[in-house]
Amino acid sequence: MSFDTTSTHDLASASTQGNATSAPGKRSQTSGLSAPQRQPPEQQLAGAASASSSPTSLHGTGWLAGVLGFGGGDSSGGERDEHDHHDAKHGKKHHSKHHREHAEPITGGGEGATARAIGESDHDDDHEKHHDKHHHKKKHRHAHAEPITGGGEGVAQHEAGEATGRPAPPGSGPEAMPNKAAQLTFSHHTAHEAPDGSGRTRTTVGVGEVVHFTGSKSGTWSASGGPVKKGGGKSFQWEAMERPGTVTITLRNGNQVATTTLHVIAPNMLHMVKYKEDHWPKGVQGAGMWTNVTIGPSSVSFGNVEWLEVPGGPSNITGYFAKHDHLNHQPNPQWLGWNVKNAGLYDHASLYRWPKPWSKGSFQWVIPNKYRVNGKGSGEVFIHTHQVFHLEANGSTLITKGGAEVRRTP
Repeated sequence: MSFDTTSTHDLASASTQGNATSAPGKRSQTSGLSAPQRQPPEQQLAGAASASSSPTSLHGTGWLAGVLGFGGGDSSGGERDEHDHHDAKHGKKHHSKHHREHAEPITGGGEGATARAIGESDHDDDHEKHHDKHHHKKKHRHAHAEPITGGGEGVAQHEAGEATGRPAPPGSGPEAMPNKAAQLTFSHHTAHEAPDGSGRTRTTVGVGEVVHFTGSKSGTWSASGGPVKKGGGKSFQWEAMERPGTVTITLRNGNQVATTTLHVIAPNMLHMVKYKEDHWPKGVQGAGMWTNVTIGPSSVSFGNVEWLEVPGGPSNITGYFAKHDHLNHQPNPQWLGWNVKNAGLYDHASLYRWPKPWSKGSFQWVIPNKYRVNGKGSGEVFIHTHQVFHLEANGSTLITKGGAEVRRTP
C-alpha cells in the first residue's frame, strides 16, 4: 500500500493502482499332461497263461499244486520257492496284476525315456522285489517315474501313482465359485492440479475447490458438507465448503454403500515477491515496490478464493513519524480473486514525498488479510501481514512487506 503526505488518505494499494474496478480474470490450468500308453490286458496276462500251462506232478503233494493253480510243478518233489508260494497265497488275480503293472513302457523324452519295459521274461527275476513292495504302504507303481511331456523346468517327471487324466471332483472348478455382485466403488479427481504438483486424486482440498466423482454403478450420492454442484447416476460434482473441516462422500446402490473422506483446508500463508521498483527524481524522498502475491499451502488449489486487505491504523510509531498524522492504512476495498495456481494478484507498497527536515523514525501496519469463496459472505481472516516503514536522517527509506523489501536514498 502506498503512502503520500500530499493527501489525507493513503494512496491505493495493489488493486487501487492497477486493478481498482474489477478482479483479474481467472485462468484455467494449463492426470497338460499326457498319460503314457499301456499294453492291452491280454498281453499283460501272457505270463499267467504260460505259467498255468506248465506240466504238473501227481507224486507226493505236487498234484495239489496243479489243482490249486500253482504255476509250473517240480518233478523232483513239488517243492516251490517262496515266490511261487506267495503267488499261490495271493491268487491269480494278484499274479496278473503284478504282470500288468510291470508292463508299462516309459514314453516321452527326458531321463526316464531310456528305461526298458519290464515284461513277462523278467517276472521270475523280480518276484523278490515284488514281494517286498507288496507289503509297502505306497503303491507299487510309485517305483516307476513317468516323464511328463512338454517343456519347462519342474515338469520333467511325474509319478505313475499320481493320476494325470483324472477328472476334477464335482464343484471344484472355477465355474463352481459363487457369483458375487460386483463391488460398488467410485473414484474422484479435483478440477485442477495443486500448484506443487500433488495431482488431482488427493484427499485434501482447498476451500471452494471442486471435485468430480465417478461411480462403478449408478446410485444416490450425498455429501456430509459443502454444496453439491450437480450429481446423479454414476457422476457427482461437489464443491468444498467455505470453512475447514472433514467431509464424507457417499454413494448408495441398493444395499451397497461406498464412501470416501476428504479434508478441507483454508489458506494459511501469504507471500510476496518484488518484481519492480518505483522511480523518483533525485533529491525527493520516496521508495516503492510492486510484488507478486501468492497464498498457500500450495498442496491445494484456491482458484475459487478471493482476497481482501482490511484497513487499519498504524502502530509502533517512533521519531520523525510521531510528529505527523495521516498514517492510516486505506487499502483497495475490492475483493480480488486468485487463479488456480494460487497466484495472479499483485500489491504495491510505497512511502514517498515526506518533507524535510528528515530524521530517524518508523511505524508499521499490521494488516488483517481475509479470504472468501466465490463472493460468499464477509470473509474470514486467515493471516496478518506486517508492512513496516523506516526513514533515516538523510531521507533513505526502507519498506518491508510479506517477505519483500525495497530501499532507496534520495
